[in-house]
Amino acid sequence: MNRKVAVKIPMSFIFIVAFLFAIIIIRLAYISLSSSIDGVNLKEFANNRNTKSVVIQAKRGNIYDSEGNTIASTVNNYTLVAYLDSRRTNNPKKPQHVVDKEKTAKALEDILGIKYDYAMEQLNKNKYQVYFGKEGNINETQKNKIKELELPGIGFEPGIKRTYSMGQFASYIVGYAKKDEDGLINGELGIESYYNEELSGINGKSTFQTDAYGYTLPSAEVITEDAVDGNDIYLTINQDIQLFAEDLTRNIASNYSPDWMVFTVMDAKTGAIVASSTYPNFDPNKLNITDYKNPLVTYEYEPGSTMKTFSFASSIEEGKYNGEETFKSGSYTLDDGTVIRDSERKGWGTISFDEGFARSSNVAATTLALRLGIDTLSEYYNNLGFGKKTGIELSNEAIGDIEMVYQSELATASFGQGVSVTAIQMLQALSAMTNDGTVIKPYIVDKIVDENGTITYQGERQVVKKVYSNKTVSKMHEIMKKVVEINKYWQVDNVSLMGKTGTAQIASPKGGYL
Repeated sequence: MNRKVAVKIPMSFIFIVAFLFAIIIIRLAYISLSSSIDGVNLKEFANNRNTKSVVIQAKRGNIYDSEGNTIASTVNNYTLVAYLDSRRTNNPKKPQHVVDKEKTAKALEDILGIKYDYAMEQLNKNKYQVYFGKEGNINETQKNKIKELELPGIGFEPGIKRTYSMGQFASYIVGYAKKDEDGLINGELGIESYYNEELSGINGKSTFQTDAYGYTLPSAEVITEDAVDGNDIYLTINQDIQLFAEDLTRNIASNYSPDWMVFTVMDAKTGAIVASSTYPNFDPNKLNITDYKNPLVTYEYEPGSTMKTFSFASSIEEGKYNGEETFKSGSYTLDDGTVIRDSERKGWGTISFDEGFARSSNVAATTLALRLGIDTLSEYYNNLGFGKKTGIELSNEAIGDIEMVYQSELATASFGQGVSVTAIQMLQALSAMTNDGTVIKPYIVDKIVDENGTITYQGERQVVKKVYSNKTVSKMHEIMKKVVEINKYWQVDNVSLMGKTGTAQIASPKGGYL
């Protein structure tokens, strides 16, 4: 037999349940309509509980010389930090803030050379933590020495920096790189700048979910894109020749105090730059730089009589030259009345054109240039690479100026006045004298190697243009050797030399030359 049981629910219980249900409804409505709950902005909370990415910085590639000696590299460094707030310390037996300021300052002076008074000034500041300026950027060895002392409150913030193990070695070629405002290392001069993208590599990143406070969610999946380290660059610079070149420029500078100087050695057959020293130079570790222009590629100057190498060669190539033909040296008057004079004002009498080259006669060069004409000489200068960039792997290359309009400009251009060139253009043009008349492009990068050891770029000999015949070059060798024979102080025992001297006057702001 079924019996029905009646359960009597007190009205008070029903009232309580209804009341709680109403509170829940009201709370849900409040949350739905309100922008802030318990001091937390819900929109910001939701936005903050989003994906966060942390950059994995790629290692910047190294720069080496031709033999694989390291010139530039990226190393770990540390920023010294002193924590001053006593609230950091929970256990007095293991203090986490600076306790003995005098001892700490003395240790920093002994190990890092930080002045004691300056260290005390920093340690006495009413701040949570302090730093120590440039002297507080330390290397691994310095860090370990300080760490051994177990100084309370002294910490180290890790970082990286670009270092140059050879100091001033080929500084304008190598250039320098430094950290920007975002803490990334970027090249700002030389190879460091020109190949900044290749050296920098590609940064990676780690991506994960975080809560409103920036902490990683316990169950969050971390997605990592590995960084691709920068490429290594091997230069054509030979360490032994470079050191010799730098020693030479240093000695010349101390004896003669030039405004600027560049001494560059190029492989005559390939165009590889094996040494390039400048004055003044700088140490990229110290950035004691006074001029951000590389004299090899950026300075434009009047080449003076070295330009006769090309005006004479062009005359020979055009069949306008007879070395045994004679002329009267000393001076030459142009149709417009301009007087061209030799450096030896009274001249050397009536001499041959071969001797005229050896004695660097302006009259000889002018006579030959007038036979060629403006268009022809301009074309030869252009074919040699003057008036345009060589394309060497260095930034801010200038183009110079070889424009000629008047007869007087043709005359002076033949002996290197009234025109301007760069040192790298001159080297490129001179390569025609060592490659049977073929101009060879200069280059400074031997190879580029990626992080896997694969060669991604190989520097090599590049032909610009065949400008002179073998016969012309052979004749130029003959008269260039005479330069050394006549100017005996250029002769060297057991070495066969040929060349061309050159002296340029300084242009006056008022016109003419000083």
